[in-house]
Amino acid sequence: MLEETMPCHDENRHGIDVVFGPHTSSFSVPQLGEYPALFGEVLGRLPRDAKIGRLKKRFSNTQERAYMSNGCYRCDSIVGEFYEIDARYTEEIVSSFPIQITPAWKQAIEEEMEDQLEWAVYSPSDLGM
Repeated sequence: MLEETMPCHDENRHGIDVVFGPHTSSFSVPQLGEYPALFGEVLGRLPRDAKIGRLKKRFSNTQERAYMSNGCYRCDSIVGEFYEIDARYTEEIVSSFPIQITPAWKQAIEEEMEDQLEWAVYSPSDLGM
């Protein structure tokens, strides 16, 4: 008898929303992974839960590169970047915590939102405070 085994595909995807005033800037895990200090700040505040896969750098055979990614909580396999879009629309809030919009956060938000020119992020020093 031949038995076929399938990956468990038990995926918990995470997205990161930075909310300030009436605005929200959303990051996928791979996007925020481009900013190691900010990724570390978020990662350090996430709850440790047996049903949540680890966020870490994994190698993608499809993209032939390693990047920060969601993973399966059972087998730790990569949840590819293609599936990250689902996290923005279907996942529940895992953790919510305040952050200070530092120059590093300001830069990340502006770089990810550059096509939305109707608003901007200003630090207190930009405003002369």
